[in-house]
Amino acid sequence: IDFVAHDDIPYATDEGDDDVYAFLKAKGMFVATQRTEGVSTSDIVARIVKDYDIYVRRNLARGYSAKELNVSFLNEKKFRLQNKFDDLKDKGKRVIENIEEKRVDMLSKWEEKSRDFIDAFLLLFGREGRL
Repeated sequence: IDFVAHDDIPYATDEGDDDVYAFLKAKGMFVATQRTEGVSTSDIVARIVKDYDIYVRRNLARGYSAKELNVSFLNEKKFRLQNKFDDLKDKGKRVIENIEEKRVDMLSKWEEKSRDFIDAFLLLFGREGRL
């Protein structure tokens, strides 16, 4: 951690310390920010962290290198594998949709042909048939 940015209000700890950020302030690693009503730093950080994986996966797929994104070798491989897995899932869905379309088409053709076979059978073997 290079620095911590937070409002300058001291936050007491359960252990009785007056300010949880005191040691960072003493090291010059604390930057005071101005509080904004309705804006939560924790919410912003949570959104950044939550979307980080999506951000890295999207940019790796766009051609950025792991080094450019400051991503470790293992994380790069993990994200690339996740992208490949998602691609496979999408391809599987398309195959299933294609099979479903062909199934519906085949059933309608089967119904049509079965009517023709039944009509031909009745013409040949029915009450007024040729045989």
